[in-house]
Amino acid sequence: MKYLQFIKNIVDLYVSYNSQKRLYMLLCTGAISVCLVGGLVWYISDSANIIIQNIRQIQRLKTENALLIGRYEAAQEQEQKFIEQINQRKDMSIKTYFEKFIKEQNLSPEGNWAETEKNPIPDNDLFEEEILRASFKPMTAQAIVKILETIDKENIVEVSSVVLKKQDSLILLDLVLAMKRFKKVIEEA
Repeated sequence: MKYLQFIKNIVDLYVSYNSQKRLYMLLCTGAISVCLVGGLVWYISDSANIIIQNIRQIQRLKTENALLIGRYEAAQEQEQKFIEQINQRKDMSIKTYFEKFIKEQNLSPEGNWAETEKNPIPDNDLFEEEILRASFKPMTAQAIVKILETIDKENIVEVSSVVLKKQDSLILLDLVLAMKRFKKVIEEA
């Protein structure tokens, strides 16, 4: 009942004013209503735009995440294959590989190629790199390509560096080969 009495009082007050005052009141009420509705529409529109931007960002991050997961899984597969290859040849050294290689290819390296170096791999506690340096007598470019292709096909060693020096019509080949191996860990008692 109180509410009805309140509304009745407002209507009586409105009717008691002259027509010009009523017009001003009506215009003010309309302006306030338009401002409130406009503010509400702006707020809803702005909120919707922020939500749409967040959804787009989430979708972009989702696709980036899917790409990263794919790359991670591919890297895990490569790592697993690499570890399997190392396990298969864990007793093989780069020196024995190279001896077998030069015998199969009928090559004769020059100098002291039998010395090898073992270097740690930065940021890796699991593997070390065994390096062998060899120089070959002058040969043709075709023979050099054949040597490098043969080494590349076997996936046992990798070519760290190749230095070619031209001597008359032939080419001198200085080759640095590297093989990754598990580090030998000495257990402490």
